[in-house]
Amino acid sequence: MVRTNPESTSRAPEPQSQSITENLMTALSNSLFSSSSIKLTPFSGNERESVEWLENFEEMATTFGWSRTTRAKRFPAYLLGPAKSWYRTMFDEEEEPTWDTLKKAFLAEFKPPNYDSMLLTQLSTTNQLYGESAHFYLLKMKELCKRQNPDMGERDKLTYMINGFDPKIQQMLSVIEIKTVSDLIKAVRRIEDSLLRDPRRTTLTVLEKSPYNQEERFSPAKNS
Repeated sequence: MVRTNPESTSRAPEPQSQSITENLMTALSNSLFSSSSIKLTPFSGNERESVEWLENFEEMATTFGWSRTTRAKRFPAYLLGPAKSWYRTMFDEEEEPTWDTLKKAFLAEFKPPNYDSMLLTQLSTTNQLYGESAHFYLLKMKELCKRQNPDMGERDKLTYMINGFDPKIQQMLSVIEIKTVSDLIKAVRRIEDSLLRDPRRTTLTVLEKSPYNQEERFSPAKNS
């Protein structure tokens, strides 16, 4: 009779549990976070910065692969001063709010009551800066339009964007058919390329008749 040593008997490897996998993912995320140059300044309660700060927090969380549960747990670590006091009085120590509940409560507390009208004012008064490329200006305006109204129509977007351009670019745009933001981007690229070759130029070589008259195109946009 052959006896086998129980200690030498090979055993099938035990399957890894889901919790072990999650712990490994969390450890990897923490490692990446600690060694990354991506940092977020804690929020201290400035209402004018609240919406943009929350967007930056979500972008950072997405970059590091944080789940919605992880976002909710780490959120208070990025609060200071009045914002930290708000969190401590809003939620009990043993309470674990969901991410959706936390976001809704945060915006209800810190989003300015006149936020939408404030964005409309920004859209109406933002102009292309001296030396600023049209490309950078349009990126800035596209973000403002989306933040003010994610469903804003093309016509309103065009009105805000065109009204803020350098007067020379506005003059050259006034005779080009532009129906969408994509049309505007293409036209502006042609104009900037033309101005680089000849800064004194005021018209493009190939002109298309505009479907709008000057007064109609540059009238203030209505809130969609």
